[in-house]
Parts: sequence; structure tokens; C-alpha cells
Amino acid sequence: MKKVLLSWLLLAHLVACTSDAPDPHPALTATFAASRTVVEVNEAVTFTEAPAQAARYVWDFGNGQTATVAAPSVTYAATGTFTVTLTTYSADNQATATSQVIRVGKRYLREVRITALPFLTPAGLGWDVGGSGPDVFVQLHPTAVAEAPATKTSILSNVTPASLPLTFAASTELTPGEWTVGVRDEDSGSDDTMREWTLDVAGPTPNRDAQGQGSYTLVGPPDNPTVWAVTLHYETR
Repeated sequence: MKKVLLSWLLLAHLVACTSDAPDPHPALTATFAASRTVVEVNEAVTFTEAPAQAARYVWDFGNGQTATVAAPSVTYAATGTFTVTLTTYSADNQATATSQVIRVGKRYLREVRITALPFLTPAGLGWDVGGSGPDVFVQLHPTAVAEAPATKTSILSNVTPASLPLTFAASTELTPGEWTVGVRDEDSGSDDTMREWTLDVAGPTPNRDAQGQGSYTLVGPPDNPTVWAVTLHYETR
């Protein structure tokens, strides 16, 4: 009887040890992180934090491109929404997959906001002869294309210091290159340039947020930069 009991105890111990032993090839959690989930056309996205213990990685970027490294990068040549899927394989070929969505768009101006402007011309005169305040609008176009149609915002009439800040809605694609941005006063059918800047539209601005929204700030002139403050807000869509 004692021998039978001892045998059962040994068997139970072996079963317990076997069940507690770690799986030599545990299933992997196929997590990963994207450098950005909202990007512009031809902007690189880098993927990191894939499981280091994976034996094999298979990436599908949703645009026909694939990769088999742990931390790949990809660029998208067209706008759209793309599902990125990572499948990881353990040493015994167990597969685990997970996905993230990447939204690819273009940069569009959505709003122009003026928080400071001079109410006298460089000659010390009022912009409007009648003294009622300038009728302000913003105009912009690619500098290199002289015949390009300019984007012109709505006009805010009889602007005074109490009118600030001035907000203008916009919806213009900001293509890469140099742009001419002007604040103008519409006066009796002729437009007087109050101030003009050149804006270099290159890569995304450092202040762009996770949703793809950022801005450019224009000031000046150099000897009195606080007299003007114009912010161009853009979004990725």
C-alpha cells in the first residue's frame, strides 16, 4: 500500500513539474509602434517595438509593399487609408498578427489668423483715407508660377485694433516650394499691399501634432518683428 501511495505521489509531482515548466516556444504578442499614424505623401513612417524574441517578421503595409525585418520604414506615394499588418512567428512557427491604420494625406491651409498688424502705413498715414480702418484680406500663391491663380480669403471690413485677432477660413493645398503670402487692404477697387512674405513650404513643421495639424508664423519687418503676427494653420487630409 505504501509503495502504491508513493508511486502516486511521484507521478503527481512529475505532472506538476511538467505543467509548471515554461513553454520553450511561447506564443508571441505581435505589437508594434508607428512613428506617426497621420503622414503626408512620400513621408517616411518607421515601425518599431516589434517583439525582439520573434524568429521571423512579415510586414504588409497595405499598399503592395512588404518587409521581413524587425523595424522597417515605408513611404506612401498616394493619399488614402492603409492598414499595416505585422505577423510574427515563434521558433516553432506559431503565428500572431496585429494591425494599425496609417492615414496618408496632403497639406492644406485651413485658417489664417492675424493677431498683430500696424494701423498706419510706413509713411505714418492711415490705410484708408476716410480713417474707417483697412478692409483686410489675405492672398497667397506659389511664387514660381507667376500666372498661378491666387487664393484670396474673404474680406474683413473697417478693421480696428478692437477687431483683433482676425480669422480667415481657407482651403488651399500647400504644395512644396516657395509661396508668396500677402496681407492686403481693399480700397475702392484697388488692393494695397500692407505686408508681404515669402514662405518656404518644405517638410512638415516641428509643431505638427499627431493629427497632422501644424502652423507657420510670419512676423516682421526684421527691425520691428512684433508689429506683425500672422499664423497660417494647416492640416493633413
